[in-house]
Amino acid sequence: MIVFTATDQVTGKVFAGSTRRSLEDHWGHLLVQESEGAMGEFFETLRSSGADSFKMEEWGYSDNPKELREMLAEAMEALGARAIKVTLTRPENKSKPSMDLMKELEALKQEMSDGSDDPDYTPKKKEAVVKPEAPKTVPKAEPKPLRHTASTREAEEMRALIAGIEARRRGGTKAGQKAAKKAGAAGLAKAAKSASGAAENAAPVSRPKLSEGRTGSAAKEKRIREAIAAEKAELEAQKRNQASDEAKEMREIMARLDQRTKETARIHRRL
Repeated sequence: MIVFTATDQVTGKVFAGSTRRSLEDHWGHLLVQESEGAMGEFFETLRSSGADSFKMEEWGYSDNPKELREMLAEAMEALGARAIKVTLTRPENKSKPSMDLMKELEALKQEMSDGSDDPDYTPKKKEAVVKPEAPKTVPKAEPKPLRHTASTREAEEMRALIAGIEARRRGGTKAGQKAAKKAGAAGLAKAAKSASGAAENAAPVSRPKLSEGRTGSAAKEKRIREAIAAEKAELEAQKRNQASDEAKEMREIMARLDQRTKETARIHRRL
């Protein structure tokens, strides 16, 4: 494609454009457009100055559209040229009615205005226009949130059950400690009582007082230690049983939750 310039030697205005033809063919095409009433600054200048006052020159050539645009912009910037824009205007063809048609229309208008004198004329009654009622839009039922479904309620119940088990475990631990303390105190009192009763009911033995006192206190301490060991063993057994029961219950809850989760996922896949 060719980038060209057209200079008006009368006014000094420079115009720039591009074409795929030769300069001679494109100049002839521009003259045809000007004769057909093309509008634009270039064509107005062409009409006022005349075709002989213009000088066509080639600015550059390129097959690349990008380079072509760059050359056109370069020519416009270097020479202060204006782009050649074509705006074709077609005259509107207004059909003029004939005199006979105008006379007929006037006669028809006159007859319509004088229609009350005609014995056969009966005015038409205006029918009431019934506007069609717009169909009422029924509001769509909004889908309920999934927070209150059966699966979520069951999950909430499971969480509440787990919280209750944890609370019972904490409460049971404190209660077990209190019960162990009470049982230990009761066992110590019972051991002391039994030791004192045994000492009272024992047959008097002809021994020195020092040796008799030492033997009684040793037996008493032994029974106290045995009672404490028994209470500790019983408390440890209670703790182990409670922990085993809680672990079993927790496993059952987790198994139920896992089963319900699988069922819910299976239902969603079907949907």
